[in-house]
Amino acid sequence: MKYIIHALLVFSFVQSANLPEPPWDEISMGIMGGSGNSVTFLNNNKLYGLDILTFGFDLKEENTSISAYILMPRIGKRFNLRSVNRLNSYYKGEINLIIPFVSIDIDGESTTEFEDDIKDFVDMLGFKLAYGIEYKFNEQLSFSTDFGFNYLWNNIDIEGSNLSARLGHTYTLLSLNYSLE
Repeated sequence: MKYIIHALLVFSFVQSANLPEPPWDEISMGIMGGSGNSVTFLNNNKLYGLDILTFGFDLKEENTSISAYILMPRIGKRFNLRSVNRLNSYYKGEINLIIPFVSIDIDGESTTEFEDDIKDFVDMLGFKLAYGIEYKFNEQLSFSTDFGFNYLWNNIDIEGSNLSARLGHTYTLLSLNYSLE
């Protein structure tokens, strides 16, 4: 088994020389509160990214555990505003899709129907509007913070009911940006 892993590593290293250059100019990695992470790829002020939210809890006396991973792929555009020395400001707008992965365990019983209902409820479409400020340490490294509004909506069909959900909230995002230009 050890030889197979070494062979795969050597093969991967040799093949990496054949990979094309990534199409983005900047990579941004951020933190959204205590349970969220974000990665954004910027190319000609076009944004491509993924937000990941995680949460979970255990109720020992109830013998119950719930965990969820929520993936939010997004695309958008950044509009640069003023620039003074190393400080830049911008607006950005994005649309996103929410893809939930939910796991519920109650005394070892089957909860797949309840999990599917939660996935239908959490499966949403949304958009973000934000104002951001970026401080460039040098040409390759910068720090940015965004303050914005996130609006989500969906139609829920649980056992024949036709419900509509809308959720709006503000958010902050702190990011470390790497420029590849």
